Amino acid sequence: HDNPYSLCFYIYLHKKENQESSSIQQGGEKNKACMTAKIGILPQLRTQLIFPLSYLDNQNIFMQRYPRQLKGMIHGNRMEIPDISEIAIGFSPCDSTYTSKLEINEIYFSKELPAPLPPVEKPYVDELGQWNLRDWPGKTHSPEELRKNFEVMEKAATQAHYPSAWSQYGGCLDKRFNPTGFFRTHHDGKRWWMVDPEGYAFLSVGVDCIRDNTSCPVDNDKDLFSWLPDSTNALFKPAFTISKRGTAGVDFFRSNLIKVYGNDWKRKWDDVTPGMLRMWSINTIANWSDIAMARKADIPYVYNM
Repeated sequence: HDNPYSLCFYIYLHKKENQESSSIQQGGEKNKACMTAKIGILPQLRTQLIFPLSYLDNQNIFMQRYPRQLKGMIHGNRMEIPDISEIAIGFSPCDSTYTSKLEINEIYFSKELPAPLPPVEKPYVDELGQWNLRDWPGKTHSPEELRKNFEVMEKAATQAHYPSAWSQYGGCLDKRFNPTGFFRTHHDGKRWWMVDPEGYAFLSVGVDCIRDNTSCPVDNDKDLFSWLPDSTNALFKPAFTISKRGTAGVDFFRSNLIKVYGNDWKRKWDDVTPGMLRMWSINTIANWSDIAMARKADIPYVYNM
């Protein structure tokens, strides 16, 4: 896949005509295939795509991560192998501004997993967790530059405030209802409003999943990385993760925080993050976020029920 961006690869499984049924994709779009697998592909990296036929039982949403494969998802209807009339493939770019080209070396069925591809000659991921084969505006080129970037960000976040036309909760000072001391809803006879505790109209602008972690699996792809934390180093222990499926991962976000702040990385993240949200005029910490940080942030937050 000799293109500058990632792409999504699709496997479409069709049933025989007398059994043909379409599946409904996310967003309500109909798909003529009975079952579809969608797998992410990295750019400029020879990759084996493995699709076990055991997935035809439709008991999985997320596919197992084989070497070099990105996240894979399955949707559709359950099938049996004799039901299959056709297998089609397709792909689409993750960026619509270019035309993708894909070279397929071979396609085959097998009762055994293929041998792994040979290790890459040049690492694809640098020591900060960034893609090694490209440069872009804002890319960090060294740990020293990383520290300077954090210093600038921390200073800006510490000095950040909401716009003067906002209440302390992020409500709009131009429109006020009866204050109750709680968030609530209000109907003015024409429409519903959200209202902050001081009675000001509140438009919730939020980002979900605000957390101090973003792990990536490394079990099968260690040759792609120029650096991984030392698993015996107690300082970097928080940067190692195990998924619910038992897959080992490394969190470069945490390892970068550790490189800058050492053992104090978590407290620093808790302190700086709310300031960054105020700097970007975000007035809600949305669902699946770090609830301990949210409770200290003095910013409205959503609690995962």
